[in-house]
Amino acid sequence: MTPTRTLTKSHALHMLEENCEQLKRLGVEKIALYGSVARDEATPQSDVDVLVKLADAFLTLEGYMDLCFYLEELFGRRVDVTTFRSIKPHMRDRVLADAVYLEMREDVPVGSGS
Repeated sequence: MTPTRTLTKSHALHMLEENCEQLKRLGVEKIALYGSVARDEATPQSDVDVLVKLADAFLTLEGYMDLCFYLEELFGRRVDVTTFRSIKPHMRDRVLADAVYLEMREDVPVGSGS
């Protein structure tokens, strides 16, 4: 997976918004970009840093990996998925300061569908 184009913050948020229903099916309750994409400083080689809150039923290795694989396929590049619970204390302030949240649609329940 070698991306050739720079991913902008607005394009990344649009992609997440367009896939909100599937993200909710994967247990995502809250999602944000952080890092270089969120700051619009990404290069074509940049990964995508994503911060998520998963529903308790999806806080498993399988649930986490399903989300990672889905996001990597969606963005066509490496994605670093961090849960709110797992932010390292020394990085917490910086991650949360960078975070750009997606407004999750309320009409799709978390974990619904297949």
